[in-house]
Amino acid sequence: MRNLFLGLVLLTLACSSVKQDDDKAMIEKNIKGFLVWYSTNWDSISVRSTNRIIENWISEIPDSTKFYRINFAAAETYLGIFRKSGFVSEAYISEWREY
Repeated sequence: MRNLFLGLVLLTLACSSVKQDDDKAMIEKNIKGFLVWYSTNWDSISVRSTNRIIENWISEIPDSTKFYRINFAAAETYLGIFRKSGFVSEAYISEWREY
C-alpha cells in the first residue's frame, strides 16, 4: 500500500513536470513568434500609427491653446493591428483600451 501511494505521488509529480515543460515551450514559441511578427510589421505600427492616436502631439505644430486629445478611432485601428497578429489575447487588448 505504501509503495502504491509513493508510486502515485511520483507519477503525479512527473506529469505536472511534463505539463510545465510543455507550457514553457509554448510560451517561448509565442514570445518568439510575436517578436518576429513585430519586427517584420514595424513599418505599419511605427511612430506614424502612434502619432495619430494623440492629437496636438509634439510632431505636429503644437497649439498651446489646445489640450492633448485621444483619437479613439486611431487607437482602435492600432489595437486592431495587434489583434490580427494572433499573438495577443483579448484581455491584453482590453487592458490597453481601458488605459
